[in-house]
Amino acid sequence: MTMTQTMDRPTFRDRLHVDEIKHQAKHASPRRAAETVGSAPFVAAGYAARFVIAGLWAVAAWAFSALRMGWRLAGPKPELPPAALLAAENEMLREELARMRGGS
Repeated sequence: MTMTQTMDRPTFRDRLHVDEIKHQAKHASPRRAAETVGSAPFVAAGYAARFVIAGLWAVAAWAFSALRMGWRLAGPKPELPPAALLAAENEMLREELARMRGGS
């Protein structure tokens, strides 16, 4: 890096926006500071409550899904028709389809 490039870069003080900071400091009020300090615990409590409720919701949804899966696995198994019955029904459907296509 050359000396010219080093001089052209903005300094830390240039990036601070000192005028804006001075303006905000001049217009600061004790009432506004007290309101901010007083409301901070409520904002933190709301944030924490949402975090906790979201976590509880995720746990409840997972637990419900696991319960439902266990219920289904423990329940009676559906009786499947015998293979011969399925083959006969399949053949009947093929014949009907052939008839609908024009007997080919």
